[in-house]
Amino acid sequence: MQFTALKLAGFKSFIDPAEFRIEPGLTGVVGPNGCGKSNILESLRWVMGANSAKAMRAGAMDEVIFSGSTGRPARNHAEVVLVVDNADRTAPARFNDCDVLEVSRRISRGAGSTYRINGTEVRARDVQLLFADASSGANSPALVRQGQISELIAAKPQNRRRVLEEAAGISGLHNRRHEAELRLRAAENNLSRLDDIFGEIEAQHAQLKRQVRAATRYRNLSAQIRALEAVAAHLRWSTAKTQVETLQEELRSITGMTGELSSAASAARTAAEQSADGLDALRQEEAIAAALVARTSAAVEAVERDAREAQSHIDRLQARLEELGRDRAHEETLIEDGKSAIIRLEEEERSLQSAGVDEDAVDALTRRRDETNAVREKSEASLSQIRVERAGRVAERRAAEQACTQAKAQHNRAEEEVSRAKAMLAALSQEAEKLAGHDAAKDAVQKAESALDQARQHLGETEKKRQNAENEERTSRERFDDARREDAALQAETDGLAKALQGQESGDWASISEKITVKPGFERALAVALGDDLQASDKANAPLHWHGAPVPDIPLPDGAKCLLDTVSGPDVLSARLSQTGLVEADKGEALAKELKPGQRLVSKQGHLWRWDGLRASETAPAPEAQRLEQRNRLAALAPLCTKASATSEQTRADWLQAKTQVSEARADEKAARKALPELEQALRLVSAQLGELERQKSAQSARAQAQEEALIRWQSALKDAQETVDQAEAELAALPEGDTQDDAEQIARAERTAEEARAEAADADGALRALVREAEVRAARLNAIAQELAQWRVRTTKATTRIEALGTREATCKEDLEKAIAAPDKIQDRRTKAFTAAQVAEQRRTKAADTLIEAETKRRSAESTAREAEQEAAKLRETRAGGEARLQSAEERLAEIVAHIHETLRCAPEDLINQTEALNDVPTDTQSAEQKLEALRRHRDGIGPVNLRAAEEAEEAEERLKAMSTDRDDLMAAITKLRRGIESLNAEGRTRLLAAFDEINGHFQSLFLTLFGGGQAELRLTESEDPLDAGLEIYASPPGKKLDTMSLLSGGEQSLTAVALIFAVFLSNPAPVCVLDEVEAPLDDANVDRFCTMLEEMRRRTNTRFVIITHNPVTMSRVDRLYGVTMAERGVSQLVSVDLQRAETLAAAQ
Repeated sequence: MQFTALKLAGFKSFIDPAEFRIEPGLTGVVGPNGCGKSNILESLRWVMGANSAKAMRAGAMDEVIFSGSTGRPARNHAEVVLVVDNADRTAPARFNDCDVLEVSRRISRGAGSTYRINGTEVRARDVQLLFADASSGANSPALVRQGQISELIAAKPQNRRRVLEEAAGISGLHNRRHEAELRLRAAENNLSRLDDIFGEIEAQHAQLKRQVRAATRYRNLSAQIRALEAVAAHLRWSTAKTQVETLQEELRSITGMTGELSSAASAARTAAEQSADGLDALRQEEAIAAALVARTSAAVEAVERDAREAQSHIDRLQARLEELGRDRAHEETLIEDGKSAIIRLEEEERSLQSAGVDEDAVDALTRRRDETNAVREKSEASLSQIRVERAGRVAERRAAEQACTQAKAQHNRAEEEVSRAKAMLAALSQEAEKLAGHDAAKDAVQKAESALDQARQHLGETEKKRQNAENEERTSRERFDDARREDAALQAETDGLAKALQGQESGDWASISEKITVKPGFERALAVALGDDLQASDKANAPLHWHGAPVPDIPLPDGAKCLLDTVSGPDVLSARLSQTGLVEADKGEALAKELKPGQRLVSKQGHLWRWDGLRASETAPAPEAQRLEQRNRLAALAPLCTKASATSEQTRADWLQAKTQVSEARADEKAARKALPELEQALRLVSAQLGELERQKSAQSARAQAQEEALIRWQSALKDAQETVDQAEAELAALPEGDTQDDAEQIARAERTAEEARAEAADADGALRALVREAEVRAARLNAIAQELAQWRVRTTKATTRIEALGTREATCKEDLEKAIAAPDKIQDRRTKAFTAAQVAEQRRTKAADTLIEAETKRRSAESTAREAEQEAAKLRETRAGGEARLQSAEERLAEIVAHIHETLRCAPEDLINQTEALNDVPTDTQSAEQKLEALRRHRDGIGPVNLRAAEEAEEAEERLKAMSTDRDDLMAAITKLRRGIESLNAEGRTRLLAAFDEINGHFQSLFLTLFGGGQAELRLTESEDPLDAGLEIYASPPGKKLDTMSLLSGGEQSLTAVALIFAVFLSNPAPVCVLDEVEAPLDDANVDRFCTMLEEMRRRTNTRFVIITHNPVTMSRVDRLYGVTMAERGVSQLVSVDLQRAETLAAAQ
């Protein structure tokens, strides 16, 4: 299968349809940076199924669609088509009928990608498998992007191992192993959780069985509690109703007293209001007087403020006069300084103008400078000529000496390399002797594999043993749980019956029912025969007791059996029981007609026929029947409890023994499982040792062959170097000496002459410059003097103007001061009048205040009397309000009780007394009813929480237990299967990785020798004895250097070594096409030439078609055809091509 063409449309910068032909040989792609060359490689990856937008240098996959430029709008679609030659019919069966396959991928913005093969839509997985079968794909090592060489150099050994994994094709194995390990951990966690849940449900199932029994007792007690609640509610309703009637009577009495006190309080309040009527006029007079005092005080304050402002104004004017005097003195001083400065500057100006420039002296110095410069230039030119001639002779001799030295260095290096190659051959011969343990390593591997197989077989046996033990333990545990639950149920029933019987005993005298024994099934017959009389005692001193009577000699009706035959008890009951007959329920009514006075008939089901006509059906209440049944049941449970307890202990012992066997089986399995990794590790170690020996043997053979070739090559180089040394020595001997005594003396004379000429030229130039500088300084000072004179004259004029202005301001200020001094006398008269008015106003305010205080005292006294009367009335109102509140509370309480009765008991309060049929003894007061109700509630609460759905939930729990037991067995089987699968994946991965390593290592050593023309290199697995966890380290030794890691090489050597590794991986599984994106960028021209030579060798050894994206002229010259990528229009790439091989053929033909 060969790739023949790549078609692009709308992909990144290739907006217009473009076709890139992939032809045999080397195809170069050139163009300036940023024009879209790398887009060709990315389009090839993309059409082969790349799914990472980051790998496409994009943030999202839609960004591979042309996004628009200055003159072109954005596109909504992009498509890449790869044309594949399938003449050899290596494609998958469904596509293998065609000679040519067109694989296309089309993406629409926001709609994702569509794959097609020859127009038929396929899955992305189908396209990826198609190229994977052809040893290619989006992540193929044959597609080398920019920077991949640098990444390989800088990568850690663990990361470099991915190169081996891709070549061995075990990347998928890693993923499958990781998925299997995740599933194994999940299954183990599920098993642990399942065991926990299983235990919880078992405990829940046992608890549900107990709850079923408790629910029955709960219902019986609830009926009695409901009847007592009705009694208690009726009593509370009666009490609340009586309380409401009492409070209503009290409230009527308080209301009458409140009216009388309210009238008295109204009279007292009227008197207080009359005494307060005159207060308003007095308060108004007091307010007027206070306002007048405030007004006069404000007038006094205003006069004082005016006096202070007048004095402050005088002070300010005096300070202003002093300031104007200081300003006048300052301006007069400034005028005097200006006059002095003007006189001084005019004298200096006249002095400088009198001094002139000597023009003759300047001309003379200029001519002298030109003459000395001419002499200096001539002498320096002569000196330069002498030095150039001498340097030429010296350089020629030094070049010859350097050529001779280099030739000798090459000769010495060739000798060293010949010696090193011979030493390496000797060392490799010794290494070959050390590799004699290869057969022993094979035997060790076979033994380790046999031991591992035995350990796995033993592990299987222990797993089976453990499973059997767990099944037996589960069975015994189920038997123990059943026995324990049965024992607990019987014991709980016994305890419950004992407590129930004990709770029903009351009073100081035991009832006669405690001493009666009745056959099981006849409890209701006895209960209806004796009824409440069973509560009486047989003690003569008891308030209610059986005294006994003679047994009447009156026969029972025919067909009736005496109840004495089924009941045994005290003799005091004989008279009563002898006159009670036991009949079948359907015969009772007929026999009842024959009853004599004092006789009665009963049935086993609880029917009663008495001589006086009383009848009772089987549904009539018979409280004592339950007590008798409980007593009989309690007696029957004793032997059952003993037997159940013994069975529980025996099954518990069996379960503990089975549990011990499970622990032992698990320990054996754990030991076997623990031994398995150790044997696997031992197998990995001996396998790694065998692999290392085989690798060393192969590497030793390759190195020996390489060193033999290197020895021949360096021996030839040694011969050529000797010829070069002889030729260089002959050329050096033919040259004259580089430096003589005559040359040195001639240069010294020329240097002295040039130095004297330079000194005379410098003196002349210095004198001329000094004269010119003096004239420039004089002119600059004259300009400065003129500016200073103008400034001083302006300052003097401005000072005179300011003095005149100051005189005017000073006269104005003196006039204002005289006016200000006369103002305080006028203010003093206003002050006297203001003080007099303030005193009069204060006297008026004091008098009005005293009068107001007296009137207010009288008003407060009247109000106090009214307030006391009102307080008495308020107290009565509060008492009435309290009575109303209590009455309202009592009414609310009564309403709440009535509402509670309607809500909970569903009847009127008057009908509650009719709901007490379930009670034998109806309480007559609320306290006793509440106490008895509380006792019954405690008894019911003592049962604990009751689940009325316990029976249904118990069945559901049992079904869940069965289902979970099946799930647990399935999980155990899945865990075992996953563990074996992981072991199989690891073994396969190691085998394939070691095979790929050996093949790639051999190719790498061969390619390294080709690239470097000697030296040695090898790959090693480091950091772990397990190849699947080991790192890949590169060791290289270019000619003349010792063997060490690649990181210690120079940059160019690292790049060449990494290129050798990439091509070694490529040779292990050649792809139809190899694309190299600027991989030779870090190399110099010599190494680029070696790289191109290796490319040509690769082309000859494989059928791969090479595409190289480059900027290097050397690479361009070695390819068969060139494609140029241009961007004449901003943001739009275009392809142009030149077939260099055909051009060379045409040129040769011409």
